[in-house]
Amino acid sequence: MTKLDDGTWKLKEITNLVEFLVEIDKAEKEKLAELNKNIVEELKMAVPVTAANVKLNSDGNPFFASYWLNYGIELQNNTDKNITDVYVLIDLVDNNKKVFKETHLRYNQNIFTAHSKLSLSYKDKLNQFIDKDMALIENMNDKKMEVHVVGIKYADGKEVKIFEELPDVVKK
Repeated sequence: MTKLDDGTWKLKEITNLVEFLVEIDKAEKEKLAELNKNIVEELKMAVPVTAANVKLNSDGNPFFASYWLNYGIELQNNTDKNITDVYVLIDLVDNNKKVFKETHLRYNQNIFTAHSKLSLSYKDKLNQFIDKDMALIENMNDKKMEVHVVGIKYADGKEVKIFEELPDVVKK
């Protein structure tokens, strides 16, 4: 930094930009995890995932096959309130927790009544010309499905959602 005649500072050189950006990214991730910790626990208690499965399917065409994943998810509303929206994150991961496919779902078709179960099914087409999709097609056996409820909206309008980025108040 160089001090200017009017008393302000001017950036002259950044010698550790990569390290600086890595540290900022790390600090933001840590703060997000801290902010989301109680929200994640609240969501797990309010709407736990009671069952989840995924199956790779194909139409069997020997020349140009189509592939898709069928997800099946069962949720339980443990609250005393009706829920109008449920936001779900599905990750397909390997044994090292490397994410091969990330899918965001929103259910808002019918009221998810208090103390009831909800079964969801979802079809996700795969494209064999995309490397990550082809990796799933070729070896789905070592992939696991992780399902996370990342937000809910109650019928009274109250929302509980994890933060995807730091709120402006925290950034300052």
